[in-house]
Amino acid sequence: MTPRRSPERLCFLRIDLRATFARRRFLRLAAVLIGLWVAYTFLLSEHSLIRTVRLKRENGRLQAAIERTRAETDSLRTLSDRIREDPEAIERIAREQFHLQREGERTYVFLPLDEAEREGILREAERSEADHASDLEEEEGGKEVAPTP
Repeated sequence: MTPRRSPERLCFLRIDLRATFARRRFLRLAAVLIGLWVAYTFLLSEHSLIRTVRLKRENGRLQAAIERTRAETDSLRTLSDRIREDPEAIERIAREQFHLQREGERTYVFLPLDEAEREGILREAERSEADHASDLEEEEGGKEVAPTP
């Protein structure tokens, strides 16, 4: 039996500690490398979490555009069917969109005004109304009114 602190025993312990430290260092390095791989995979690769979220958002926008286009196509298809079947619809569209008219008819087209034009027209109308009212007062003032018995 060897004593507890024999040189052979200490030599064995030193070797064992070196192996343990080497194993721990290897495990730390492996954990860091695995962590870097996971971070790259989830954040930067082609199948990353960021790219997946971005693609889902784009997919939602495209689906909404498809639905809008389908609705527009349906309404245009309905309008096309109505034009083919109803001659009154053709006439109404010709009058509304192309301002066509029959002989002897007058067409009035009202164009939208911007705010500045609208204000100018209103001021001019108020001036003309005031001028008209003053003309009426002058006419009444110049006439002789017969007294009523």
